[in-house]
Formats: sequence, structure tokens, C-alpha cells
Amino acid sequence: MSLTAFPEPKDLEVDFVNRIGDSRPKTFQEHNVSNPHPNFGKDPNILNEFGHTEYPKMIYPDGPQGAGVVVKSRDEEKARMEDKLKTDGPTIEEWVANGYKADKYPPEGYASKSSEEKIKSYIEADKKAPTAKASW
Repeated sequence: MSLTAFPEPKDLEVDFVNRIGDSRPKTFQEHNVSNPHPNFGKDPNILNEFGHTEYPKMIYPDGPQGAGVVVKSRDEEKARMEDKLKTDGPTIEEWVANGYKADKYPPEGYASKSSEEKIKSYIEADKKAPTAKASW
């Protein structure tokens, strides 16, 4: 048995609404679907009504293991990525000979090894060629 005893306070009498809040929604976002960002639909950099932007963003021109670079526009991103295109890809002749469509040349991540005129001629020839139908 303890030598001292402290008085215990009574339980508080709190009504139901004050226990859980006033049941009004708590939104901490400035913009939402009913109150969209003022430049949404006008500025191509603003992707949705919340005001989320595409740029600035981090890109990895040397691949996922490389160092990241922050770019501020689509043009800057394209310029940085073009410098890093692989140069050991196929020519348009090799590409089409392996069964790929000419309009998909060059492969993603590779620089073109053929001239624009040659690529355009292969694309035109591909459009004029009849499509092969399966005969089974």
C-alpha cells in the first residue's frame, strides 16, 4: 500500500461532435478539381488542375546509373538527350532488311546513320508496297 494517494480528475464530459471534429472536410490544397489552377489548359507545362508541372525535372542522360541533370524545358531536355544517342545502330537498309517498318527508324536511343532523303524514300516505298496477308 502506498503512503500517498493523489486525487484523480473526473472524466471530461465532451459531446460527440467535439470528440471527432466538426465533420467538415479538411483540404490543405490550394487548387483542386472544383478550383483548378488558373493556368491549367493555357500553359502546356501545367499538366493537371492541381498545378503539377512537367518542368523542371530530373533526367538521366547517361542511363539510370549516371548522374542526374535538372532541365527546365522540353528543348533543353531534347538537346541533352541528343548528345547521348548511341551511334552504333543500323542503317535504314539494315533496319528494313530485318523486317522493321521504315517509319519507325531510327530505333529508340540511337542516332540515324542514313540521310533524310534515303529514309523518306524507304518510307514512301513501304507505303506503296502491298501488305502481306497470312494464308493459312
